[in-house]
Amino acid sequence: MNSQSSNMGVRSCCKRIMQNTTVPGAFSYLSPPDLVDKVAACKGAQNQVDSEEYKRLLHGFLQKVNALLNHGFGYVLIHLNDPFLLSFFDEKINQLLDHLIADNSYFHDNFHSKYYDKEHVLFWVRQRRRDRENISTLHLHTKVSWNGSLRDAKQGQVKQHIERASAQPQADTAEDMESDYKEQIIFIEGKVVETKDGVFQESIDIEAKGLSAEEQKHHLDWLFKMEKGGKLPGYITAFAKLDEGGSYYIGLEEEKQEITKTTGKGQVKTGKFICKGVRLSDTEKEALRTGIQNKARDEMMWLSREPLENPVSVIFHPVQNQRGGAVRNLYVIEVKVKHLEGLAFWTKEGPQAFKVPESATSDPQPEPMPMAIDEWIRGNGGSPKRLKVQKPTF
Repeated sequence: MNSQSSNMGVRSCCKRIMQNTTVPGAFSYLSPPDLVDKVAACKGAQNQVDSEEYKRLLHGFLQKVNALLNHGFGYVLIHLNDPFLLSFFDEKINQLLDHLIADNSYFHDNFHSKYYDKEHVLFWVRQRRRDRENISTLHLHTKVSWNGSLRDAKQGQVKQHIERASAQPQADTAEDMESDYKEQIIFIEGKVVETKDGVFQESIDIEAKGLSAEEQKHHLDWLFKMEKGGKLPGYITAFAKLDEGGSYYIGLEEEKQEITKTTGKGQVKTGKFICKGVRLSDTEKEALRTGIQNKARDEMMWLSREPLENPVSVIFHPVQNQRGGAVRNLYVIEVKVKHLEGLAFWTKEGPQAFKVPESATSDPQPEPMPMAIDEWIRGNGGSPKRLKVQKPTF
């Protein structure tokens, strides 16, 4: 098909969508009526980026693109009657689409956009040859570690770990066995945390969090709340990808220093951590340990080539007073994660995908796709015979 006939087909499809005519593999997408007013009122302010309206708009759009990728081709026509809104949306989706798994190729190889007029932009997923077993994924529900913070995993990172997990096991080398050594950390109440080699700091395999008095009443809820809490499941999936695993410390607060500015006083983070600790009775310690491990076992999905024994350990480090004695019932909690020959997902459902509904309507909505995990593993370069869903034992 030449470019002229292709453009005619696109414009014809545009007209049919705008006229609310059913088009197989097409979605007409209007922004919420009140969204434009809210964006216009706070133009230039940060809260427009984090608004719930924007999040719904972006997530709904990504569901539709994901469904069309699994369908093979299709169109999304978006009506955004504010140029500022349109330019921001265009920029934002380019970041998010990079996380879609699409036949092991970058999204821009299969995805195109074009302004139809001042108020409409047409996005289309072109048809391409692909393996039927390959499943495009909206969200992987697994994270990677990035210098003390989390990032959504990308296609290449996931494929790398599936391929490695499917390979034949190799004997441990002397270097591998020596890598289990961890430097001793010294926890003194109210003091900057130190190690034998210097100051303790966050890194790719270390994350530290404090707990407020209110959060301490609900340890498990806070730790496993992915949006605003401790995000422990995300760090578990991230550390499991590291060759030496990683540790998540609870009870350390980031140090802040007062600085004087011309406009007044302020604070700046130093990158160091103060030991505050978490107060726990023996009963509370055991309940927290089993609670974390039970949630890791029952609310996450683990893909591995070997049975999993104690992939997540919970260690309670006693906190010392400044004279070197132990402070009663005060601990720094370490959640230690081993390297996993495979992948961990922070939901028990694993990857999330959508498909085009079989019965077309004038306002179709993408349908969740039940993930056939064996097909998903195979489509991403692994072997289901060697890589399977496991239930950790503790």
